[in-house]
Amino acid sequence: MTVIAVAFILAAIGIIGLALSSITQNLNDRASETVNVQKAYLTAQSGFEWSLQKADANNWTIDDVALLEGVRILPNGEAFRLGYDPATDTMFSSSTVGSATRRLRFPNFSTFLPAVGAP
Repeated sequence: MTVIAVAFILAAIGIIGLALSSITQNLNDRASETVNVQKAYLTAQSGFEWSLQKADANNWTIDDVALLEGVRILPNGEAFRLGYDPATDTMFSSSTVGSATRRLRFPNFSTFLPAVGAP
């Protein structure tokens, strides 16, 4: 009878351990996905910052925006993609980190560029 009780207790402890291990793994996966979402957002945001800095440093106008489009890779290995829609004057920046993708819009992009002939 004692052997059966010990076996039952050991089986119960094993099941509890398995359940806790599964819960811990699930929480770990969610936490890493949350980090990837934040990284993707910040990488896409850095695309906007880069595009404005690049345009300002080169005194580019809206006619030069095509030079900003494409994929740029950051020093940490993450990348953002820039695109411009002239019909809506909107710059898009997107980034994918892991399975998380973020796409940001920057409306009225031309208002942030230097005017033609401005000092």
